[in-house]
Parts: sequence; C-alpha cells; structure tokens
Amino acid sequence: MIGVGGSGKTSTCRLAAFSSGLRMFTLTLARNYDVEALIENLRELFDQCVVKPKVFMFNDSHVVQENFLEMINTILTNGVIQGMYNDGEKEELMRPLRSDMKKEGIKNAEEWN
Repeated sequence: MIGVGGSGKTSTCRLAAFSSGLRMFTLTLARNYDVEALIENLRELFDQCVVKPKVFMFNDSHVVQENFLEMINTILTNGVIQGMYNDGEKEELMRPLRSDMKKEGIKNAEEWN
C-alpha cells in the first residue's frame, strides 16, 4: 500500500490479514540491524510460510540500509535471494511443498525449485 503517513495503511493491512485468517510477520529492528539480520529474519519468514502462509509487513521504517530495498525487490521478482539457502536447506523447505503440489495435481512437482 502507498499513502501518506498516518492514513491507516498498517491498520488496514492488519485488518486484511485478520480477515483472511493469516498472521502478520514484521521485522523487529534492533541496534546494529544489518543485512545478515534481515536475511535471518527472511529465512524465519520463509520457514514459517512453508507451514502456513503469512502476511509480510515491510514499511519505510524497516529500510535501515538502502540495499534492503534491493533485497525485497529480488524476493518480489525471483521469490528468494540468491545464496539465502544452501542446496540441502532448500530441499528441506521444498519437500512439503512438492507433496502438496502432487496432492493438488500439479505436474512436474519434482522438477520445481
């Protein structure tokens, strides 16, 4: 959502998440929050999303470093940040998704990565 500060974007997002039966995931910034901390939070989000979808709230106050925006854009474009997971970790995340894809009748589930 885009709008001026104080117009209710966060509240509207929280209401939409609640109405959809989803939980919110947002970053908790701490002193010295850096790229490694962001990647760790995103890994936590991805791990949770395998079990149940979440709403990810990222707002302008979360842009501690300019490259955070590039990373979020990469996720929106490619679905994941290159190098965020090694092959073994990726396989662990994808295993339950592949079984769900098979149950839904999606072809080529084994080739999906």
